[in-house]
Amino acid sequence: MSKLKGKVAIVTGATSGIGESTAKLFAAEGANIAVVGRNQERGEEVVKAVKDADGEALFIQTDMTNNEEIKNCVSKVLDTYGTINILFNSAGIHDSYQHVIETDEEAWDKLMTVNVKGGGLFNV
Repeated sequence: MSKLKGKVAIVTGATSGIGESTAKLFAAEGANIAVVGRNQERGEEVVKAVKDADGEALFIQTDMTNNEEIKNCVSKVLDTYGTINILFNSAGIHDSYQHVIETDEEAWDKLMTVNVKGGGLFNV
């Protein structure tokens, strides 16, 4: 099957869990994958798995709370593949593991930036 042949997908949080599985599934369906995450070692493992299955992928280390890194990520995808067809935001954090009432505003803003806004990826 090649439902996504010729498409380019950015998958954030692609170094583990749902994001990793999604990146591999999209690649199996023919998409070129930008594996985006913070952990370089795990990101490179995902890229290797995609390439070992005859897919195409690159890893872009990106902190979804850093707008400059997000812009660089998007630029690298465009420079490499020429387009972006799919944005799959699977990046998520929960650093404090506190009750919402005990969470300070800075931690809350960081959580919302990554988990809800996708780090601004959709605003670039």
